[in-house]
Amino acid sequence: MELPTSKSGSICASCKKPKFELRARRSRLMKETPLLLCGDCYDKKYEPRYLVVMAGRRYGIDYIGAVLRKHLYIGADITAEEILK
Repeated sequence: MELPTSKSGSICASCKKPKFELRARRSRLMKETPLLLCGDCYDKKYEPRYLVVMAGRRYGIDYIGAVLRKHLYIGADITAEEILK
């Protein structure tokens, strides 16, 4: 099955870098959220940092524990303070 792509020079939802080609998938944490990711972020199974925080607020720390332990997002470590705001 061919994965949908975008060739519009858009910005990756995870690393925020402009990329010529993006791949579509739904967030693993927030299933209702579609994402456009660059090849690197798609292959590494990264989630946008803001979605990890939102999922932690909505579903609790246990729900995002594996993502936090494996650091499957780009950016600074996510603190409990960010999730509890």
